[in-house]
Amino acid sequence: MACNSKYDILGSSHNLLLNKYCVVPYHLLITTASYEQQGEPLTEKDFSAVLDTTNNMSRQHIVFYNSGEESGASQPHKHLQLLPMPEHLDIPPLLGRWLDDNPLPGTMHTAKSLPFANFGVWLGTGPPTPSTLLAAYCSALKALTDRYGQNASYNMILVANTLVLFPRHHSRWHGIGVNSLGYSGLFLCKSNEEMALIENVGVLSILTSVGFPVTLLQKS
Repeated sequence: MACNSKYDILGSSHNLLLNKYCVVPYHLLITTASYEQQGEPLTEKDFSAVLDTTNNMSRQHIVFYNSGEESGASQPHKHLQLLPMPEHLDIPPLLGRWLDDNPLPGTMHTAKSLPFANFGVWLGTGPPTPSTLLAAYCSALKALTDRYGQNASYNMILVANTLVLFPRHHSRWHGIGVNSLGYSGLFLCKSNEEMALIENVGVLSILTSVGFPVTLLQKS
């Protein structure tokens, strides 16, 4: 497939594209067919487009959404992104750590084992549907906006039956852009110096710096 190719498999509401500036092969974009602003809340049609895409794939994907000025979003047209799961992983490292906190199925949960604020829902073992994903998203978003305000920036990570939102305070750390993939534990380093800096400081510390400490939730 060639980058920026358009596929009419998502009905009339969405387009499926390969990222024109893809760094990782098969980095996909799901965009709304008519213009909507990036940062608008996700809808059942958005999640339907996600499942229409992922249900046709044999390989697990990380689905993510950057919302707000501090989220690391780079384009104004509403879009979700899909990235193939690295072959050596079954689930992104930080999402696995979130699940280790043993959330109850279908219930909004904050993992206190993570140092930064998080609001998520594990849907259980059954296959997700657009309506169950929307309900999980709305539950997590309400908890986040109740705490940080209606205009709060956030990142969303969705893998299989797990959806988690992370509120954002800054979009960059020492000049390094951080979007949703950072909260899955994946960073794009443009140089050996950047990689060494991240390894020295630690991913968890960086994500707490660009997000909000979970201790603030415990004190509220």
